[in-house]
Amino acid sequence: MNAQDEKFNLLTLFFAVIFIVSIFSRFTASAGIYSAVFFAVSIVFLFKFNKYSFDRTILLPAIFFIAAIIISYYASDFKYNARNNVLLFSSAAGLYALCGLLTQHDKKSVMLIPVLIALWLTIYLFATNFAFSKLLEPQSAQEYMRAVAGFLVAALCLSFVFWWTERKIYFYTSFIIFFAIIMTKSYFASAIASLAFASFLFFMREKIRVRAYLTLLPFLCVFAVCVYFLANSSFFQQKIICWQTALSVIKDNFWTGAGLGNYQIVSSAYVDWQTAALSQPENIFLLVFAEIGVAGFGAFALLIAMFFYFSFRRLKTGGDKTLYLPVLMAGSSFLTFAFFESCVLTSTNILLLFALLAFPLDFKEAVKRRRSVNSYFLIALILPLALSLGKPLYAQQQYKKGIAFFAVKKYTLSHDYFLSALDNDCLNPDYASKLSDNFFAVYSQNEREIDLNNAVEYAKYALSLNGYNAKYYYQLAWLYHFKNEKQKASDYISKAVEIDKYNKIYLDSYKELIY
Repeated sequence: MNAQDEKFNLLTLFFAVIFIVSIFSRFTASAGIYSAVFFAVSIVFLFKFNKYSFDRTILLPAIFFIAAIIISYYASDFKYNARNNVLLFSSAAGLYALCGLLTQHDKKSVMLIPVLIALWLTIYLFATNFAFSKLLEPQSAQEYMRAVAGFLVAALCLSFVFWWTERKIYFYTSFIIFFAIIMTKSYFASAIASLAFASFLFFMREKIRVRAYLTLLPFLCVFAVCVYFLANSSFFQQKIICWQTALSVIKDNFWTGAGLGNYQIVSSAYVDWQTAALSQPENIFLLVFAEIGVAGFGAFALLIAMFFYFSFRRLKTGGDKTLYLPVLMAGSSFLTFAFFESCVLTSTNILLLFALLAFPLDFKEAVKRRRSVNSYFLIALILPLALSLGKPLYAQQQYKKGIAFFAVKKYTLSHDYFLSALDNDCLNPDYASKLSDNFFAVYSQNEREIDLNNAVEYAKYALSLNGYNAKYYYQLAWLYHFKNEKQKASDYISKAVEIDKYNKIYLDSYKELIY
């Protein structure tokens, strides 16, 4: 084993940590965790990129994709969600570049990480389905079950890579993950998984030495049952309605998109919430187009096209079929699932997808060279960036402390914490809105005009950060009501009802505040 292999083997542990951290990020949606992942990937990528000379043209689609994301961030009206997702996708692009630099042996080691995480998710799903009652079932499991299903579908195909090792336990791992997919109660994921399993057994029938028709029959039966239930449900009809809404959003945000993470906010203007909850387009390609624009969509499509091109080329030129076929199936199955589900905008799934897309890449021309940039210079460059990215996590902790003091009516202390949170994360409208509530609570005790004016100013600032949220219009309507400015109160409550037509609280307030 040469020195390069030894150094890259250390990255296997790094990839494991990144995936494990992303699991927590998926459940908490913490900008601080996104920042930590982005910082770690950036450090390693800069050192590896600077240390080896290779053909960089293969990275151009990823670079264009990140450039489109940054442009959409500056063009978006609501930058808070966009900022968090810029961090996430930048991490994914860095992971993509690192995977391209790995040797085939190390890539195989990295593919084992999702399989092991899938086994952990199997235990988790078993607990939530059988050990807990429905009343005690964790809310996170209900909210992200489809995201878990998408991850497991890819992990199932990756588990096929390890059937040929000396340890036969990997053979049974695939069946365990298949059982976990069924436990997610997603008929679509189960259909894809059963079809992928059957396809793998068929293509590898000679190597496995089994009777094809006996082996394939159970999986084909599961596939048929899942398709039957899907055909007799409103699954596909709902997806078509979601796609129509997404196309309307794309039409109005064609060039730069609405900004990553902003689809749910922007789409509210196109949705009749009484008949359908269309907060997601339920299609990864429409989601990318709507949030990043045509340039980002083109770069993303090119990344996927490169994955299929290089995968098929590996297989055609005599590449290891037991390695590249499962990876090709993993990418195909995951993208098929994501074509009907907006599950990919979770950190674990995004990182896994980009790692898969980079798997068939091979920088054969990579040669070791002396660093062209001093290591200390790189550290000095990145440390300020890390500090600025860590501030949202600190702001989140300050905000939680403020909530605790606000609940026990210690408004002086809660004010300090809310103000600290807003100072460290000035893009979060909820922090400004809560400061407004805090000033109004003080006004209710002392009836000082200055407190009411401050409440109005912070509520207006929250509205300036997110003009799509009816809550902030509702908040301003009542503040102007207490200022005895009836016309403004009437205008703001009308806008709140216009955005959220079926909210009973807003409708009741509309009757009281309309002038």
